Amino acid sequence: MIEEEGIVTEIREDYAYVEVQRSAACEGCDARCSISDSGGQRMQVRALNEAGAYPDDRVKLAISERSFLRGSFLIYILPVLFLVIGAVLGERYGQAVLGLADAQAAAALVAVAFLALGLVVVAIGSMRLSRREEYIPRVVEVLHGPSPCEREPVGSG
Repeated sequence: MIEEEGIVTEIREDYAYVEVQRSAACEGCDARCSISDSGGQRMQVRALNEAGAYPDDRVKLAISERSFLRGSFLIYILPVLFLVIGAVLGERYGQAVLGLADAQAAAALVAVAFLALGLVVVAIGSMRLSRREEYIPRVVEVLHGPSPCEREPVGSG
């Protein structure tokens, strides 16, 4: 499990919105869970509130390593594979199909087209994965927070 700590800012239904410090691990995550504060080092993560956290609680978030690695593959490796396949196909068949005299120009043109197709596949795959529970971070532990008397009722505000 990959874990991160943060502060709960809001509770909505079964989800806690947790402000966390952006880390290197966040760059490869495909959970599509964050809302950056205009490119800063803090971001908000939507996580399943399995630990029953309340606003202002400090919590531990977790996501499986398998989900993290699949998301990283989707974001980083898949577009490169599409680019390379496009370049190879463009060099081999681009001249005949596109009618270009230069094999390198055909390879470059087909490679760019395949890269664009790869990015579309990534966008569609990201949307599909983000709906699956295994790709949604979870609040697994409340580390500390205000006393129960100081808590606002969930849903008020």
